Amino acid sequence: MSHVCIQFPKKHPRGIFALAHGLNNQATCLTDIRTKLQDLGFITLNLTLAGHENTSDWSQPSRHSWLENFNSLESSVADIRKNQPSLPAYFLGFSTGALVFMDHVLSTQSSTFSYAVMIAPAITLRKRSKLLKWPSRIFPGLSIKSLSPDGIRRHDHLPMSFYRALFESLDAVRDTLDSNEFPVKSLVACRPRDELVCYKSLNHLSKEKFSHMDFLRLRQTKASKFHHLAIDKKNLGSANWQKLFEEIEKGLEDHSMMELI
Repeated sequence: MSHVCIQFPKKHPRGIFALAHGLNNQATCLTDIRTKLQDLGFITLNLTLAGHENTSDWSQPSRHSWLENFNSLESSVADIRKNQPSLPAYFLGFSTGALVFMDHVLSTQSSTFSYAVMIAPAITLRKRSKLLKWPSRIFPGLSIKSLSPDGIRRHDHLPMSFYRALFESLDAVRDTLDSNEFPVKSLVACRPRDELVCYKSLNHLSKEKFSHMDFLRLRQTKASKFHHLAIDKKNLGSANWQKLFEEIEKGLEDHSMMELI
């Protein structure tokens, strides 16, 4: 089963953008962002993490299977580049998708992607978000009711194995960051009132451990019933939406200039 869905822009492509969703999210939760990137001229690759397939026989999630998903993602980029070798490749990940991207880069010490956008990356969780760490190791087969909203939720009841995979990836990233910087130029975006990610800790970690990083503070909006889900135009609000893509374009421009030096 393919975990990567590829779509091409109507105009001549200016690059490749790979996307990865959050925990217990359907891959389609990034549709607004994906459509915008295609309008901007990017080929988009939408990754579905193991355990999130839209079938009844979905695969079991694990840190290993998620890292393998990213290997498949990089292979898909390589296939596109066979015919268009000069196309640059970039990444955009939300929450767990951003976390596993970091895990993949740090564990392989390399990356196909020269620039990354990470929205509320799950690398600095709030204390209440960590409460499932040890139960997920002891009772991986237990399922609990998911709090993810309707419309983007993949499973109504989520097995603890999903949380175990998340915490294994998180531990690997934090352990590696103790002695290494994250090497990929990145834009990190988050809301101060994010329910799952600690904004203050994320801002501090980004300044300490990202060698080339821009940090975007997303504003609160009345439409934000769940602040963590800063991934669609309605939830973000028009001002945040415009600012996010302005910062992405600026980051890509700065990155292109650096490559010319």
